[in-house]
Amino acid sequence: MEPCTSCGAALAAEAQWCGQCYAVVGVPPTQVAAVAAPPIAPFGGGSIMSPARTAAAAAGPAPMVKTRWKKTATTFGPLGRIACTVALVVPFIVFVLLGVFTGGLVLAAPVIWGFVIMPWGLRDTWRAGSVPAS
Repeated sequence: MEPCTSCGAALAAEAQWCGQCYAVVGVPPTQVAAVAAPPIAPFGGGSIMSPARTAAAAAGPAPMVKTRWKKTATTFGPLGRIACTVALVVPFIVFVLLGVFTGGLVLAAPVIWGFVIMPWGLRDTWRAGSVPAS
């Protein structure tokens, strides 16, 4: 067994590369040229960003307002929210009517829909979204 020229790990006689550092066997390690690192701004002061980005960062984020009646990137507008509410309420009414007309044979559907699915869907549908204050 001979040692790896890169890391010194023991190599099998038929190894073509080192199992520890993945260097090719028989090739001397190359010198990595030192690359100058970009300047780092000191903590709490200075900046290496462009003046435009620095001014935007100094201004801070725009103030946000919570709303349920405006469309945001993650929520529907009022028309979409009302449509989702109707889509959740109509099956509940159908399940209740089925339970009434079948003499109570189908009671599991309105219970599960009314106490699990509908509150979950309404909570997510009517969750307030954030929009920039205008």
